[in-house]
Amino acid sequence: SPRYRTMRPVLALVLLAAVVSAALFLAPRIGSGEAGGPSVPPSSGGGDELRSTTGGSDGLARRGTGLAAGGSASPGEPQRVSAAEDEPVHLQLWTADILGLGASQPTPHVAFRVECSWGAGPDRTPPELLARGRTKGLSREEILATSGISSYALTVLIDMTVTGGVLWEREGRFGLTKVGLMLAHDRMTKVNMDFTGDVCYEGMAHLPASLDEGRPAGLQVFGDWPTVYRALSELPEHVRRSWFDFDHYYSDHSFPPALDIVFREKPGTIMDVGGNTGKWAISVLRHDPNIKVVVVDLPGQLKEVVANVTKAGLADRLSTAIADMLDPESRLPEGADVIWMSQFLDCFSEDEVVAILRKAHAAMGPNTAMYIMETFIDRQRWQAASFSLAATSLYFTAMANGNSRMYRAEAFLPLIERAGLRVTDDIDDVGMGHTVLRCVKA
Repeated sequence: SPRYRTMRPVLALVLLAAVVSAALFLAPRIGSGEAGGPSVPPSSGGGDELRSTTGGSDGLARRGTGLAAGGSASPGEPQRVSAAEDEPVHLQLWTADILGLGASQPTPHVAFRVECSWGAGPDRTPPELLARGRTKGLSREEILATSGISSYALTVLIDMTVTGGVLWEREGRFGLTKVGLMLAHDRMTKVNMDFTGDVCYEGMAHLPASLDEGRPAGLQVFGDWPTVYRALSELPEHVRRSWFDFDHYYSDHSFPPALDIVFREKPGTIMDVGGNTGKWAISVLRHDPNIKVVVVDLPGQLKEVVANVTKAGLADRLSTAIADMLDPESRLPEGADVIWMSQFLDCFSEDEVVAILRKAHAAMGPNTAMYIMETFIDRQRWQAASFSLAATSLYFTAMANGNSRMYRAEAFLPLIERAGLRVTDDIDDVGMGHTVLRCVKA
């Protein structure tokens, strides 16, 4: 692919740098201070007006953004609001630190892979050793005495991690920088790094072919499947674990507020389209002892859903339906009060999204509501989150299916209209950067 060959290193680095960004969906930078541990800023609540969605009786406080600065929705249009209020404060990285944008540190994915080579046991890894050094750091001799690696190995690893911004060096002593602290202790960073390294890294060499041919050419590094979704139950265990950890990390933060939104409907039955491992189904079944859930997915995923829901002791209110949503002949079961699609439609091209929504339209009754939860590039509060989402599209290109992406809301909303649906509620900042759309038949 001569057209893309010269771009290959840049494209690969864009994906790798973005997906590992610990600033994904998060707030401003941590405070200054190198080795003494970062200081965390207060929540940036400011004086934002608090209001609830239409109706306002559910008690769910939200920070409204409106459809325009200082304005509200026009009559008949959905009001865009924000579900974020007192969000948990996380240890966060400067975007510049993690991505090397406007800062001295290069992207840390290489340093991270080097960092993994320091030693095996929990007492030999550099995060554990160097964390003990606190603000004083550790000398070469102290690291050598505990790590069990050679002087040569220590030299090349220190050179890599110091120049990569993972370690600081002062007067012959070494300690963890903010980047190093995140690599050592931050759950989001670990999830992103594992996803990048285990799922994306090797296959990204085939990104040019994917761009040329519209197929997930990088998936061939694991086997012969048309999409990653067909492969999920058969991927190598560490790859599969990293894929699900990445997927679950962001949904786990968004499900609790999403449940409050969905249960305003007082539904009797919820249909979960694209049930994955059953996490949403379990959350719903635990939320309401009388609710019933129908999960629609491929056979391999439904097997896992049933196993997980059964393990949770909730299988008596679960039913399943096999459907390949790309099969033109497939149909969705009728009779649900709510249809739920979470982080699902970004797995499909625009025409496929419309076709799936039309299947939902056909299954909806006059009082059925459909809820769509997605992360939109143009609905993020922080530029680093938008950048990371845009780069994650390259994962879809090279590894997932070759034709889907993380959407912009401005491109996604017209697809809902094409399917004969209309949006009644548009709620931003649900969990970590998600938007929830409530849709009904037009």
